[in-house]
Amino acid sequence: CDCPLVDIAGADIELADSSAIVVECLSSWTDGSTSSDVAQKGARAFMRRLVLLAASGRYASIHVILCLDIDVSGVLSSEIFTLQNALIQQSGCFCEDVSFEYVAPRTLPSSIAFRASTTPSSHQSHWISNMLHDENVIERARFLLNIVPTMSVHMALSCLRFSGGSSDEESMGS
Repeated sequence: CDCPLVDIAGADIELADSSAIVVECLSSWTDGSTSSDVAQKGARAFMRRLVLLAASGRYASIHVILCLDIDVSGVLSSEIFTLQNALIQQSGCFCEDVSFEYVAPRTLPSSIAFRASTTPSSHQSHWISNMLHDENVIERARFLLNIVPTMSVHMALSCLRFSGGSSDEESMGS
């Protein structure tokens, strides 16, 4: 689910298990330039963004997908190495795990789908698909999302479920 808070926080995809997916194309670090200074500045800006995201306390786990859409130079390799070292878990940090994955542009969608579908709580959300056909539930979810824009879809539907909108037994029986 995308909401203004996710945009401010810097995550591209927020998952129900307090984890996030951040996708970055290496070409965004260079902005079309071949200058190593531009690549370093782009990489450092991304590094600051990730460190702030990990330190925010919003996510217990962050999965970074780096799309290798340009040739990886020595400067970019060095910056990737620095990025990974900057995100080694520190004591007292809420974010327990920051993982990295490197993908080609054509495998990016499947990698995102795989990460989103393998979260521990995604299999527990089977009742969501059953609620998508109930107009009352959909209208109540829209209302909740309008009132509290920081809620994710999973949080809103959980509120609906506990407020009498549906239960696991009802959704499993229909």
